[in-house]
Amino acid sequence: MWMILLTCCCLYWLSCASSWYPVNSMFGEQIDLVAATNGSFIPNWTRSTENDETKDTFDVFDTNDRFNSTQIPFNSIDRDREPLDDVEHIEPRQWPVRPDILYTRTAISSTTEVSLPRYPLHPPTLAQRNSSTQRYPPVTIPPPTASVDEVFCDFGSFPTQTLCEWQSGDGALDWMAGTGLGTNWMGGPASDYTSGTMEGGYAFLETSQLPQKDVKAKSLGGLLHSPQLGSTGVAGTCVMFKYSMDGLSVAGLRILLHVGVDEYSVKKEQAEEITPENVTIPSCKSVEIFDERVIWNAQYYTLNVWQQTQMLYTYPELHTLIIEGIPVDSADPARLYRGYIAIDDIDLQPGTLCVGFCNFAGGFCDWTNDAEDDFDWTISRGSGNPTTGPAMDSSTDRSTAGGYAYIDSSFPRRPGDRARLISTNFPASSADTPILDASLREVWSLNASVGNTGMGDIAIDDISFMHGSCPVLPQVAAPALRDCTFEVDECDWINSRDPDRVEWERVSFQLLSPRNQRKLYSNGYTINRRNEYFLGLGRPRGGPRSSGGGTAQLVSREMKAIDEPLCVTFWYFMFESFIDSTGPSLGVLRVSVQVIEESSMGIRPIWQLYNNQGPTWNYAQISINERRDFNVIFEGTWGPNRASGSIGIDDISFYTGNCSVKPIGASARPEDCSFEKDLCGWENITSSENERTVTWQRAFLAHRPAQLLDKTFGATGNFVFFDIFTTNKQSTDVELRSPTIQTSPDEESVCFTFWFAAFGVEESTMLQIIKINADEELGNGRGQVGKQDRQPLWSLTAKGFNNPRPVWTAAQVTIDSRVPYRLILRGSASNGGFAIDDIKFQPQTCSTRPAAAQLANNGS
Repeated sequence: MWMILLTCCCLYWLSCASSWYPVNSMFGEQIDLVAATNGSFIPNWTRSTENDETKDTFDVFDTNDRFNSTQIPFNSIDRDREPLDDVEHIEPRQWPVRPDILYTRTAISSTTEVSLPRYPLHPPTLAQRNSSTQRYPPVTIPPPTASVDEVFCDFGSFPTQTLCEWQSGDGALDWMAGTGLGTNWMGGPASDYTSGTMEGGYAFLETSQLPQKDVKAKSLGGLLHSPQLGSTGVAGTCVMFKYSMDGLSVAGLRILLHVGVDEYSVKKEQAEEITPENVTIPSCKSVEIFDERVIWNAQYYTLNVWQQTQMLYTYPELHTLIIEGIPVDSADPARLYRGYIAIDDIDLQPGTLCVGFCNFAGGFCDWTNDAEDDFDWTISRGSGNPTTGPAMDSSTDRSTAGGYAYIDSSFPRRPGDRARLISTNFPASSADTPILDASLREVWSLNASVGNTGMGDIAIDDISFMHGSCPVLPQVAAPALRDCTFEVDECDWINSRDPDRVEWERVSFQLLSPRNQRKLYSNGYTINRRNEYFLGLGRPRGGPRSSGGGTAQLVSREMKAIDEPLCVTFWYFMFESFIDSTGPSLGVLRVSVQVIEESSMGIRPIWQLYNNQGPTWNYAQISINERRDFNVIFEGTWGPNRASGSIGIDDISFYTGNCSVKPIGASARPEDCSFEKDLCGWENITSSENERTVTWQRAFLAHRPAQLLDKTFGATGNFVFFDIFTTNKQSTDVELRSPTIQTSPDEESVCFTFWFAAFGVEESTMLQIIKINADEELGNGRGQVGKQDRQPLWSLTAKGFNNPRPVWTAAQVTIDSRVPYRLILRGSASNGGFAIDDIKFQPQTCSTRPAAAQLANNGS
């Protein structure tokens, strides 16, 4: 008796331990299909509730049912009838081996949801029982899977924009179909990707909305569900789409793979009801099954720009894809600011269309072994040697794990043997959106000893590509230590200090507030954050955190001269938590190039930004064209910084290509000047005929007009000015000349911008901008030219700008830059003057400002 009880308990435990239950008969068995009202087998699927909570459960038969609850499902026989009168033998080909397996996200209760085959079940019968007297468990038929045409969506156009077969799911925010014409004012982008017009459609999520407190949502953001999808096959599925994000309230975008039936992907009109007969499900304890996994995250993207991406994935069973847009936390102050996440042109195609992508589940994809190497890469599902190689591929799910490519280092391999795997040809990419460095050189390498002990393998998996620049990872794999993520150390960069002992320091992201930790290329809401450290500008030793002043330089090792341009990319953070009435005061971040052969005075700035640039990390890039050996220098300088702020850099990367300047306002030239340290190559050429020595001067604390503060930082100095007073009321002229400004083949004009402040007698005080061609300069020892060779571009008197307390006013004018030239700032006054600050040359055209300074014929 004890043995029987023990056996029953074991069988019961085994039935509960299983995550699925067979509802079909075994091959060759008989099934009781009696007393039906018609000749077809009509299942009836319902949903039950338990404890007022909606769950996918089976009804449990009561003990008064005429069928014993211990009968085997779909294998019961009515003992009151003759065996051959009412049943028919079911052939093996008419019944599936086992049902499909469905998983639920929440814990499975004492019953389990089971799906039947996609094709209807119509076994022949001699007699059938009246099903109206029966109680049956709820079962859901897997919906039909979508075709490629049903999944594709460009979201239409105004006024017929649509989500196609995609549906907004159980998220706190809703995905909506929109256009720039109809929904840009609601927070969406101004145009779509497909047509680039305001009439084109897209799907978007407005991220500043706050969910209602009493609403329980599956996600804090928005979930966009695909139609139901079947197995991808061994080649996988290539997912292609475009996305755009903008705003402070945006946190990220990712794609989830949902396992099994998705209630938001099933059309209600497609639902069928069937009533399986004689089904008994044992009562088991709950089993926790998770049915969603992250398969893609948006990384290295630029705000407010449509970007195209693609990804390859494989899954062998029923599933759906969910696009999840993630806003910042509702407690974050940035959540109040408008932002959007938008999607366009979603398309699913065979995995072979993801060029270069490979997960090695079904072979080498479009990669091939080099015929001229020493041996070949091979495919494996798991190492045959317990002391070497991975046990499975890089997948975290053993049930869907595929293969990987590897090389065996054991005999007869010898040290120095090479196995080369060659990709297919890639389409050309632009300099601003690179995929691979076009030059033939080593870009990534890890070394391993082979052929001696046979104790190691080298394996690779999940090759993928994306547009944009990224640093080499892991750090030790970089062939030249110029890329750096600062996760381990400062790589091969040299940290130099100024006399104030300010230096760049490796800083943990945990020291920043959550609002400032967000990086556009982070992996979203994942457990392990890859980006943990950055390089921050330290404070002067011994001084308070809010004290200003001090410069630190991060200098690269010597870089060899190259024939092709070199693009340097990085991410920067410049944030002031508080700005007072005098204006921003954080400091400056500058990238410069120093030619090795020249002295430290030959440092040439190529990129720079001043003061507050917002609470998030931003992407930057600049092209270097240098035919001599050089160093790259990242220089940070604190301004007065009247409030606490931060300056940081991270993820420095280099690639061959002539990229544009990002952000466009960060372009820098040697002739740009904010007069922080000197005149930046500008020089006084005031005529010596003046009776008194009157020139342009740099301001400092005890020598500045009308207690004027500088425009850059609101400090007590660091700008240039002239202040003239003559007793005979005759005007005196002063001139400040720029260095020679070289031309660029792709620039026909530049915009010259600066800030000015006027003071003194209005009518007699004047400022002019004059252009002279460099090749027309006549030398008289001071490089002066005749009046006939001067071209006035901009002229303004102090009338209307003179105030008891002078204020800074913006000015600009377009300059023809097809030939080398110089500029002259010419001032004249008998009682008064002008101050100038923040001179900058930008590669674009602009209208003349202020309008009163415009010449009738633009100086010609």
